[in-house]
Amino acid sequence: MERRFLLWLLSLCAIFSPVIGSFHELMTDSISQAVQQDSSLQEALSESSTQATLADQNLQTALMNSYANIEAIKASTASSLMAGYDQLWNKHKFVAPGTNDCTALPPKIKITVSGPE
Repeated sequence: MERRFLLWLLSLCAIFSPVIGSFHELMTDSISQAVQQDSSLQEALSESSTQATLADQNLQTALMNSYANIEAIKASTASSLMAGYDQLWNKHKFVAPGTNDCTALPPKIKITVSGPE
């Protein structure tokens, strides 16, 4: 009886040994692929993080340049407007040129007060 049981057990092991070996090989391959994919994902995440940082720096630089350009345009526009105002003021037929432009000092007004006579 013992002998039959041992033969049966050895037969069973012989049948299941390739199955267990295949399963072990399959699991080893799956784990190896998972590790490779994890490594690839980590590299891709690191690369995308680096690219996002560079894009953020470029965006900040572009934003600061646009602010500087806006300030330069404002200064240029103000200067042009004042020059145009001066030209119009000086060409007006009722005002003597140069006396009332925006860059000159205001004219002095002479006030005389006379007492009762």
